This record gives sequence, structure tokens and C-alpha cells, in this order.
Amino acid sequence: MTRNPLLSTEQLEYFGAGDTVYSLAAESAEALSLSCTHQGCIVHQTVEVQTEGGYQCPCHGAMYGADGTVVRGPAQANLSRFRVLQRQGDRVQLAAIDAEVVTTKPLEADYYVFAADIPGIQHLFSLAEGEVPAPLVRQVSQLTVADPFAVVRFWFDRDFDWEQSNFTSLSGYRLTDSITLYHRIQQDYIDWAERTGGSVVELHAYCYKEKEFPTQQALLTTFEQELYEIVPSLQQATMLHRELVNQKNFAGFPPGSHSDRPVTASLASNLMFAGDWVKMPFPCGLMERAISSGLLAANTILQQEGLQRRPLLSVNPQGVLNI
Repeated sequence: MTRNPLLSTEQLEYFGAGDTVYSLAAESAEALSLSCTHQGCIVHQTVEVQTEGGYQCPCHGAMYGADGTVVRGPAQANLSRFRVLQRQGDRVQLAAIDAEVVTTKPLEADYYVFAADIPGIQHLFSLAEGEVPAPLVRQVSQLTVADPFAVVRFWFDRDFDWEQSNFTSLSGYRLTDSITLYHRIQQDYIDWAERTGGSVVELHAYCYKEKEFPTQQALLTTFEQELYEIVPSLQQATMLHRELVNQKNFAGFPPGSHSDRPVTASLASNLMFAGDWVKMPFPCGLMERAISSGLLAANTILQQEGLQRRPLLSVNPQGVLNI
């Protein structure tokens, strides 16, 4: 877990980003997970809690003491505590204190598919034992994560007029890049809207700068302000509920990184990769890349076993420019 310089102070350090953040007091050997046990939003320090240095959830108001003990709901469980196993510079390795003891045993198989995001795959390699090809270790270690993304969904007690598409890309806002009207496109939300007369609206920010929005409170405040700019009539509506998804695990693709990016079939004959970071032989990205690389991994195994592979349909990689 990497230190977050935007949040850290001399008294309290923060590690991680998005919806995976931990706090670590100076000279302490224990860290606290700041993921609210209600719905996973990241709690932040507040003076409102009676216990000095407590935390509050920006999404639904749950409060915790400095030690992570629940002070006020809707959360029912305390924040999870972690032991600091080791620290190297700005990185720490943590282990859950309250977790059940898990007995490890070797997992033997003819083939292995590592399907994880970049932090997960790099963590797996940090635990690897035995002979790992040096070029493969280098390829995995130099993978980078893109700027974080955030998605917030609002429930309101009324509908509103909307002339654009039910999914519309936007520009000109500090944070929001698109809006989706779920109560008009997804059946369970359509049914809810018909019963209640309400609406369900989602705003997306697929690549924002952490320096501008270092906390989830800043994200929620800006999303709500911009929603009322996009749909002014909702200012008179009552917000019934909201949910935030905020993560920092999308694959980054900096210039020059394509040539040395791992492909599905690794340098180890029985190890394959799947994820949104894998180098692909045809155009695709995000979740489509993760799924397609998984299918390529399965096809690689099938080919080695002499079995029929699954055909994958894609765009023609060559066009008028012969790219």
C-alpha cells in the first residue's frame, strides 16, 4: 500500500486511494481501514465525534471513534484494524488483525490464470517464490495505474424533463463527464420509478485529478452541485439516497508502454494473464479488455491441449491507412 501525500500529515499518515484507504498514526504499529462498514465510503476525520480524532462517513453520516469503534449508525460494525508487517519508504505491508486464521496449502494445477487489477497482480508477484523470469518481473513491476474514477448514483422523489439521450456525455464541468438516467433504461429502476414517481440519476467522472478532489466529501459535494447545474429542476426535489463508487485501479497506458506490456501468454508456459492492463492483439479497453484477455487465456490453454478454441470477433486491424 502506497502513502497518500495529499492526505497525510506529520501526525497521521494515509495509505491508498479511492475506496481503499488506511490511516496510520505516527509511531503506531497498527493501521485502521477507513472503509465505512455500512456501504464502503471512506470516512474522514471530524471534530463532531466526541472521541478525539474520530471519523465520519460523508455518504450516510456514520461516526466512529479514533480507534474505529462505531459511535453512531447506520454502520453496525467497527472499522477493521491492520498490523503493519513491514515498511519500505512510502509503502507498507498490512495484515488484518481481526481476520480468521487461514491455513495455506499449495495449489497444484496444469495451468494458472492470474486475473487481477494492477495492484493485485503486483502483490501476487511480490509474494512469488521460485524462479520467475526476470523480464516478466520487470514487465509487471512497471505497470502503472491511471487517475482514479468516481461514479455516484442519486435517488430522488420526483422525475424531471430530459430531452437528451438517457446516457449523455458532458463537457465543461470540473468533475462530471456523463449522466445516466437509470429509471429510464434499467427494468428494476423503471419499476421503482413507476411505483414511486421518483428518478435515479448517475454521474460519472472516469478520470479526475486527485489534487482537485482529494477526499470523497469533495467528490460528493461537487457531483451534487454539478447535477443541479445539469438538471436545475432537481433542486426542488428531495434526495432519498446516494451511493458512491470511487476506485483507483484502472490500468494506465503512458506513452511508450505498449511494446513492453505483458501479453496473455506469459514467458512461463503454464501461466496466463487476464485484466484491463494486458497487451491485446486487437483494439479494446477497460472491461472489454479484461473479458477478452480472459477468453484469450482460455484459448491458449485449449490450444496447448489440442482442443477447439473459441472464435473472438473484433474489428479489422487493418484499414485504409494499413495501420
